[in-house]
Amino acid sequence: MPVKPFSPQEAREALKKNLPDYVIEAVNQLLAEKIGSSSYITLMQDEVLDLIMELSNGEVTRDEVIKRHYLDFEGVYRDAGGKVTYDRPGFNEDYEASYCFRIRE
Repeated sequence: MPVKPFSPQEAREALKKNLPDYVIEAVNQLLAEKIGSSSYITLMQDEVLDLIMELSNGEVTRDEVIKRHYLDFEGVYRDAGGKVTYDRPGFNEDYEASYCFRIRE
């Protein structure tokens, strides 16, 4: 059987399947620490990255986390019913990238 290219949906599904458990553990831990009475939880990209590296026990470097797309976890949380958006600076903007989780309707 010939190899066929991924559809965009199949590519997204493959990415989600390749996320190590420590990525989801890191995000879950940060969400649990920050939950409160607000309708939103904001996680800064650098804090997520730092905790992923810590929980990986040296398995990955900062560059590997980025290269392997481990920070592209939003789809996993959307599939679980969450509402999450990613915000990063555009051209000529200067602020830290972040993830915003809506926790109340």
